[in-house]
Parts: sequence; C-alpha cells; structure tokens
Amino acid sequence: MIFAECKPIDELVDKLRPYKKVLLAGCATCVAECAAGGEREVDTLAPLLRMALKKQGHSVEIVTATLEKQCEWEFVEQLAEQVAEVDAVMSIACGIGVQALAERLGEWATGLLALGLFAAGLSSAITAPLAAALSVRGFLHEVGADGSRAGPADRWQETGWRYRAVWGGVLLFGLGFGLVGVAPIPAIVLAQAFNGVLLPLLATYLWIAVNDRSLVGSAYLVGPVANIWLGLCVLLTCLLGAAGVLRAGFRVIDRAPPGQGTLLGAGAILVACLVFPVLAKIRQGRSRPDPES
Repeated sequence: MIFAECKPIDELVDKLRPYKKVLLAGCATCVAECAAGGEREVDTLAPLLRMALKKQGHSVEIVTATLEKQCEWEFVEQLAEQVAEVDAVMSIACGIGVQALAERLGEWATGLLALGLFAAGLSSAITAPLAAALSVRGFLHEVGADGSRAGPADRWQETGWRYRAVWGGVLLFGLGFGLVGVAPIPAIVLAQAFNGVLLPLLATYLWIAVNDRSLVGSAYLVGPVANIWLGLCVLLTCLLGAAGVLRAGFRVIDRAPPGQGTLLGAGAILVACLVFPVLAKIRQGRSRPDPES
C-alpha cells in the first residue's frame, strides 16, 4: 500500500517562482485514496499556489490535469500536448508516478515535440499557401479556344499577381494568427479529425484505382512489389485514422479515451473488416479488359 502526504505550500511556491506557466498533475488512484494527490487535491492546491505566488509578486499561470494512473505510460501520454505548452510540470503523485512522468515526458520529450511542431509549421507554411493558390487557379482558370489552360493571356500564371495574391494572403492570414496570440486549436483539432476520416478513404480509393486495368491501362498497372508497399501504407493510414476517430469519439462524449494500445487494437478490428472487400475490388479491377486493346 502507498501512503502520501502533501508538502508544505511554501516549499512548492519556492519551486514554482522561476516559471511562467506550470502544469500541476495529479493521479486518481493511490494518492487520491489517501487524499494527497487526487483530482480534488489538485483543484484545491492550484488556487492556493496562485494566490501565494501572486502575494509574493510572481505571475505564474497554473493549469491542472489528473490522470487515471500516472504510473502507467499509456495514461502519461495523454499529457504530451499540455507538457509541450508549459515551462515546468509539478506532479503530486507518488514516487512511481513522478518517475514514470519524468521517463516518458522528460526534457527530451519536450524538445522533440517542439521540433516536430516546428517542422509541421514550416511544412504547412510552405505547402498550404501553394495548395490554396493552385486550388483557386484550378477553379477560376480560363480555358482557351483550343482547350489549353496555359498561355501568355492567362491571368493565373505562377508569375501573375492574382496567383501570388492568393499565396501571400493565406501566408499573411496564418502569420496574423501567430502575431496576435490567437491559438485556433479547435479548428486544428477539427481539421485533423477530418483528415483521420478522409485520408484512409482517399488512400483506399487510390489503391483500388491504380489496380483498375480499365482505368490506367496495362502499361501503368502497378506490380506486386508496389502493391505490397501501397497496401502497407493504406493499412497504416486506416489503422491510425480509425484510432483517431475512436479517440475523438471518447472526447465528444466527455470521457477519457483508453490507452493507445487499446485504440490501435480496436482500429485493427475495424480495418480487418474492410480488408477482404477492398482486396476483392482490386482483384476485380485487375481482371478488367484494357481499354486500348
């Protein structure tokens, strides 16, 4: 059995002074039973720390989170996004929970997550404006008398001001959000949820399409090795997409999602139900006649 007791408030305040934003993490299992570090204690301790710090002239933002079990990595991973947004984490769990939190989300985790966010932001800043400009040009492009979309009279060339205006407008729009400090987190989460649904569908459709002899012809029909790699990519996107949709569903009903292993297992079951219909569709497409023969 594990026993725990709260440290003096002054000792905790001394540790929090150097930081601007702190995550106060509790555990709803062992330390909650002895009223030392559960959700109730987190909710009680957070305002006390804020008042004590403010009284000493320190402005420290304290956010809170309570895990079901802080000693298990699959629960600790739920704090990854919050850890990336704070300067420090104060855990009031037992020693095992604190160690698990440090091992799973230590100083390397924050740095690597920050690097990943930087890479994602950089790639989005490059591709999103370009994709928007290409989409608008494809929608508003003028078609010549010969059916061609290119020519000196084309007002949507890459060097034209309309094309560049769309590109620059999207880039400035994103830059404006960053400068004013607005974090469109709900929009980003919604976009990722749509990606979790659309990407597996598009990947599956493309896999079927490139195996349809009547669509691409015998000359461009993919071979066995390419099909294996395509199948693995489709399987991975479907697995991650299904797990992401299940996780979003738990959050919609305001319940904590299960661990990553459980989500991936459930996603694997859903994907397994679709494997045979997709393979049958691919086999049917490859048996169709070549339109050029």
